[in-house]
Amino acid sequence: AIDGVIIASATPTHADLIIRACDAGKAIFCEKPIDLDIERVRAVVAHIDASGQLCQLGFNRRFDPQFRDLHRQLRDGRVGDIEQVIISSRDPAPPPIGYIKESGGLFRDMMIHDFDMARWLTGSEFVEVIARGSCLVDPAIGDAGDVDAAMVLMKTADGRLVHINNSRRCSYGYDQRIEVFGSAGMLQAQNVLESRLRFAGEAGQVDAKPCRHSRLPPLPTSSIAMPCALPECVVLARSVPLAPPA
Repeated sequence: AIDGVIIASATPTHADLIIRACDAGKAIFCEKPIDLDIERVRAVVAHIDASGQLCQLGFNRRFDPQFRDLHRQLRDGRVGDIEQVIISSRDPAPPPIGYIKESGGLFRDMMIHDFDMARWLTGSEFVEVIARGSCLVDPAIGDAGDVDAAMVLMKTADGRLVHINNSRRCSYGYDQRIEVFGSAGMLQAQNVLESRLRFAGEAGQVDAKPCRHSRLPPLPTSSIAMPCALPECVVLARSVPLAPPA
């Protein structure tokens, strides 16, 4: 028997497939987003709630070992009161233009992960947002109605600030870093490198580059761990975790 389904198809198909899976009584793991229309998203969420089925969305960065440890140390008060968060997220190369046209754009396709991380790390909702985007990488992305570079500044109700920067291109590899500054110190989650080797010579020290593809660390562990949590929940009849246990 089939207990659950994985939905990893194009964004426009997600909402209908989630509803069909719910109606069939299956647990669901779906790649984000549910839909590009917020009212459609709310209708699908209501359908999921009414069905009582388990549904987990692909916000896998909460399951990344480094980011999970960062979250745990923040909850333990390692940096004191959180005051500033800086999130850098840059891909080695842009996706195909065909994907860009259906993705919903950089903010809803790429930066959506960083919005999720900002809420998770600060434990707060945001009341002010300033966003700027530009097309600096590929004119074809601009012709498709999107941007390929963006920065966002957000503020919580109690004054904490979060800065997010995204780029569709990064010459030195897959760039995923987070810095959290607080009243008692700072924590940084650095890039995972292709190798842990370091060369030292007369010119100085040279480390390996960050991984070249998003399928390589830091995401493979999180990309595997997240959907693997769903079958366990089905077997044990418990709710789907928003994040792994601390």
